Amino acid sequence: MTPTTTITAFQHSHPVWEMLYFTERSGYLSLQEGDMPFEPGDVFCLPPGTLHSEHSENGYGNIYFTVAQFDLPYDGGVVAFKDTQSGDIGLLLQLLHKEFHLKRNRWKELTEQLLGAVYAYSMALLSRQRKGSFVEQLEENLVANIGNTEFRVDRCMEQFPVTADYLRRAFKKGTGKTPVQYLTGLRIDFAKRLFEKTCSDELSVKFVASQVGFDDPYYFSRVFKAETGLSPLLWIKKQGLLP
Repeated sequence: MTPTTTITAFQHSHPVWEMLYFTERSGYLSLQEGDMPFEPGDVFCLPPGTLHSEHSENGYGNIYFTVAQFDLPYDGGVVAFKDTQSGDIGLLLQLLHKEFHLKRNRWKELTEQLLGAVYAYSMALLSRQRKGSFVEQLEENLVANIGNTEFRVDRCMEQFPVTADYLRRAFKKGTGKTPVQYLTGLRIDFAKRLFEKTCSDELSVKFVASQVGFDDPYYFSRVFKAETGLSPLLWIKKQGLLP
């Protein structure tokens, strides 16, 4: 357990898995992939050999331990998730920490069982949270704002508990596109569907632009051409949608 006076844990790695559970204050975990902010209740499981350091301006507290076998599902990177609202994993880790260091009667059996409980809870939380992973949450936000002319991707990304750079890389790895490219693709695809259902004249271009998140129809036309190779009116003609 790290005292709250800790400001920085300098870069290091372990030959085995390490679990970090942050208990007090906030800061960031620095990885080769980028920085990941932490706050109380955040859990990070670092695969063997992961270089990392921890930083906090006001000091932080955490519980950490290393273990040889901790077969969490991961794609080669750090596994991160939130504890339950009641702090179940934190309670288990506090008991694990205490029994390991006190070494009272049957401490090995107790620590093995507690570690098993930590593992089971981690798997359960990962199973639930993977459905609402950062990438999937961002995808849902983008889909929900296809027609919102005031929506800004950068502002949306600021609401996530990871840096924008980290989230952008994770999103591109998961979808093959940056968040902006993904939203643009959604909007242009939706625009095509709307063109097929609306009057195919210049007024419909203005209408469709407003329905897919563009308050400037001229800018919409430029983006549409960049995505399809044709202006909206030429695309409409090519599709045989003009009367």
